[in-house]
Amino acid sequence: AKCWSKQTKHANDLDPDRGGRVLPVMRGMRHTLPRRGKQNQGLSAVLKKGYVLRAEMDHFVKNLTSYMMFEVLECAWAEFDEELARAGDLDALIKAHERYLRKILQGA
Repeated sequence: AKCWSKQTKHANDLDPDRGGRVLPVMRGMRHTLPRRGKQNQGLSAVLKKGYVLRAEMDHFVKNLTSYMMFEVLECAWAEFDEELARAGDLDALIKAHERYLRKILQGA
């Protein structure tokens, strides 16, 4: 659970709805731009495409984060945890850690 909070912190940086820092301008702009868009239909169409693109990018980032956490890291960590319990000395621990890192890189 401790690792998950560190991982989601980075995902939240991309999401202004969750206090993200990467796109802070979008928070205020989403309220003012629709009013401006009503004055100009061309601008409204462009803004709509921008909102759709942002939603698609947000969806992609959240799904990628979820995949990395649950399909890659969780499985590799479970195996590493078992090897950690069996490790009898520091050399075995180092080899287990190297296998853990290799599995993460292969899954990514």
